This record gives sequence, C-alpha cells and structure tokens, in this order.
Amino acid sequence: MADKVLKRPMARLREEIEAKGGIAVVPMWKVRDAAGWDRLGVNVVKDIASKMRRGGLATLPPMDVLPYTQNAQVRVYVTDGRVGEVIAAVLEPSVSGDKLLREIGADDASDVLNAVRELVCG
Repeated sequence: MADKVLKRPMARLREEIEAKGGIAVVPMWKVRDAAGWDRLGVNVVKDIASKMRRGGLATLPPMDVLPYTQNAQVRVYVTDGRVGEVIAAVLEPSVSGDKLLREIGADDASDVLNAVRELVCG
C-alpha cells in the first residue's frame, strides 16, 4: 500500500517531464520528493534511482550515484519516449539504434518549415 502512495508523485514527475518534451533539468529535491523522501543519503539515492527506473525515468549523463545535494540540477528523461530512444541509440549501440540516428540525421526541419511558409505565405 505504501508503495502505491509513493508511485503517484513519481508519475507526476514523469508527466511533468513528458510535458517538456521528454527531457528536463530538475533540482534534486524535486526528484527526492517524488520518490517520497525528505533527506538525501547513500541508501536514499539508491532507492530514488530504483524508483526512477521503475517509473520509466533516467538521468543524463547516466549516473551511478545521484547527487546528495538537494539543489543539484539533474537532467531527467523518459526512457520509453522518443528522447529515450535516441539516448539509448547513442549509449547502447545497435543496428536499430544506428538506423534511428541516421533517420534523425536525415531530417531537415528547416526545409520542412520553409515549405510550410511557402504554402501559407505564398
């Protein structure tokens, strides 16, 4: 029962990060609070990292140990979103990851934007 209560704030943190495009820099106190803790320490940051993984969140750069300082900034991303796919493609080389990176490299957003402008503005 207690674990269910602790999952809700982590889910809210995930929603906040998803709303920012799947990646955001947040203060460590916010991550700590989302995991249901009020202090940071060795065992607490291990538990926080575990709860983040279960909640589909991770950090960049990948951290073996999260910061112990509540005001430290942590870049958190959603692992199963598009940003997470790209990060996994970089951090865990694979054929499918290479294909994704090639697709991203071939995308040219400025050409698309210019084409839309021509259609709209004439």
